[in-house]
Amino acid sequence: DVLARKLMGCEVTSFNIAFDRMMIERDMPRINENVHWGQDIMVQAAQVEDIPKTHAGEDKYPKAETAYNVLCPDDPCRLNGHELHRAVADAEMEGYILLELFVRGLWKSRKVKE
Repeated sequence: DVLARKLMGCEVTSFNIAFDRMMIERDMPRINENVHWGQDIMVQAAQVEDIPKTHAGEDKYPKAETAYNVLCPDDPCRLNGHELHRAVADAEMEGYILLELFVRGLWKSRKVKE
């Protein structure tokens, strides 16, 4: 309840919103009810031609690890090319992907919460 109240009205995102939203709806429905799901980092990263798009066996979206390796070649998370698949580390990695998308003009955030 505390987290749901803190996030009330906030815009949230993730890399593959469809999956993450399903998990949050299942495990934390109060949070899902209180947030606005914004753009999907994965969908926006798919606009970068240099990133191979081979997510979940399809040639439509990139994997987070691949997007990070292409967009952040200086490896600010020190992953050495491999996603850790741990919540905090993955959130940091995806944050760097989002920042690079913003720098490239591929991320347009909007103010939701007053």
